[in-house]
Amino acid sequence: MTLDFHEFREVAVHSTADPEVVAAEYDAHGVATGTGRPFAVRCLWVLKISGGRIAFWRDYLTPQEILALQEPRVPGPAPRGALDVERAGIVSGPCRGCAGLVGLSPARRR
Repeated sequence: MTLDFHEFREVAVHSTADPEVVAAEYDAHGVATGTGRPFAVRCLWVLKISGGRIAFWRDYLTPQEILALQEPRVPGPAPRGALDVERAGIVSGPCRGCAGLVGLSPARRR
């Protein structure tokens, strides 16, 4: 399954005890391309900013919200020795449309 992210709404950036680490909550909106179903998923980014650049980036979301977007699948195990990331609901990494938050600066933190 591929998710086409169109926009991020309700972005709230929070400072932490570490001045280089911020947390950003947001609602990701888009379309699941396999089904054409629109989605809105609540997510959280944890970023470490070092020298004005992102040194660490981890994103969290609720897998059940992503799994609900999938087309029905025939139950069964993944091939031997392989992890079926679609069936496991693993969605990770930078996505198209994230550029608006990549340039976070200390002045934009709350």
